[in-house]
Amino acid sequence: MNKNNFLSAKHNVGTFGLAASSTNWAESNLRHSVIFKYFRMKAENDEIIRKLKEWGLGNKDIICMLIGGSQANKNKITDEYSDVDVVVFAKRRKFYDKDLSWIEKIGKLASYHEDRIGVPFIYCVHKIYFTNGAHLDLLFWDRRVLSLGAFYLWLRDHTPLLRFIPTLWEKIIIAHFSFFPKYIYRGYYLLVDKKNYRPRMEMIGRKFQYKQSPFSQDKLQDVVSRFWGIAYSTAISIRRNELMCAKIVGDNIMKFKLMELIELYAKLTNGEDFDVHDKGRYLEKWAPAFITKRMKNIYGHYDAGDAWRALMETMDLFGLICETLTKEHPAIKLINPEQHFRKLIQGIENTRTAVIGSSANGHI
Repeated sequence: MNKNNFLSAKHNVGTFGLAASSTNWAESNLRHSVIFKYFRMKAENDEIIRKLKEWGLGNKDIICMLIGGSQANKNKITDEYSDVDVVVFAKRRKFYDKDLSWIEKIGKLASYHEDRIGVPFIYCVHKIYFTNGAHLDLLFWDRRVLSLGAFYLWLRDHTPLLRFIPTLWEKIIIAHFSFFPKYIYRGYYLLVDKKNYRPRMEMIGRKFQYKQSPFSQDKLQDVVSRFWGIAYSTAISIRRNELMCAKIVGDNIMKFKLMELIELYAKLTNGEDFDVHDKGRYLEKWAPAFITKRMKNIYGHYDAGDAWRALMETMDLFGLICETLTKEHPAIKLINPEQHFRKLIQGIENTRTAVIGSSANGHI
């Protein structure tokens, strides 16, 4: 908050009285706190990025290093919680994946773990948390990957020799370069580029241009069928009072299928290029209001009664989206088992309420 705004807030104290004073002061403090945290975390992230660059430039094994994710996304303003996503192309990828002493050259370590992502020749994402509050997601890639990809593209576009490449190797190459464009398609910038990798990156990003999965009627059918089967299993778990299982196994999968249905509806309604991001990110901004206004009701406490209520709310929202989708897009042919499973779940509800009633009357 600048000086003029601060003085203006102070002036409002005398104008509107004590209640307004408390409200304005609290709002002023909140804004000041958010701004302070943002610039503090930005400074701490910038410090980590500076040390990363120093380490990369001074290490002969590091050929190229790029920043992706929210730090490089031109369409999103980072906040005080944004991490730093880094790809490092190195001569000795396996060495750096196993020997973590390089972390000390970047910052003081607070916590560390690994995430496996299932991409060929990438061991893991190193999830690094520093004591200054910065968070780094870093992965190592073999330095030959970009050269191999560029060579593959040249063969594909200029010669008939591609048919002599074994099918397995072609699948591995495509798997690599369907991941890389996804990593950079919202933006990236280079920290280190000792071998002029930028042209190859731009060509790979262009030729293997990442696109989110389009709407698929087969996927829609699979999502709907799986959701209702899991809803039934979740109802059974709640009836048995197996609440942890109901939460982790049932409710978790139901919410994931609900998210997939929302994505499919958004793609069908807004076109294949509509950005639904990943894993529900920014859903509150891109999903329709008739969906988002009901999201607050679909989660329950660790209590059988409230878990059952959340189950019903989740089922009702899922059913509403299916109904809206088929009304707005009558060409979509959907076999919806909703009514079948609702009858089964209603039967469980009847026995559940009967048991609750008997318990309340002292019969059990």
